Amino acid sequence: MDEKKLNNLSVGELRALLLSQQQEMEQLRSQLLETQSRLTDRHLALEEAGSIAQAALQLSGIFENAQQAADHYLENVESLHARQEADYLQRLAEAEQQAQDLLQSTQQQCSDMERAARTKADYYWNALSEKIRQLYRQQPELPQLQDVTAPAVAEDTCFGPDD
Repeated sequence: MDEKKLNNLSVGELRALLLSQQQEMEQLRSQLLETQSRLTDRHLALEEAGSIAQAALQLSGIFENAQQAADHYLENVESLHARQEADYLQRLAEAEQQAQDLLQSTQQQCSDMERAARTKADYYWNALSEKIRQLYRQQPELPQLQDVTAPAVAEDTCFGPDD
């Protein structure tokens, strides 16, 4: 799989790929141990046949090839893991930044809506107060109220005392 395709994989797909690679590596290790066991058995058979020098040459070549293949495979797995980890950390940082931006935007919108609601409420309160005053001026026989004033203002926060 080329690097471009790896970069387009999701974190879940990358983890699945890494898990698959680890399972394959364990399988290869198992096969290597089995192969080493069989080679040992062959070595004993060759010793019995009297060709120890020839058997040693054959076994060393096989072991060297197997070790090189195993080393190469482990390097590839480690490289893939490092790339996946870097991609994961980058995506995590981006997600955290997006969440922070969204939170700030939401708080600003909430504050703006609260200010607009307070302004509108104050406008309606003042209009109602003025109408009540006019009613009392037009109808002097009504008992006088104390002074009609604006209601108490809650703290200027996005969430009021009911929250």
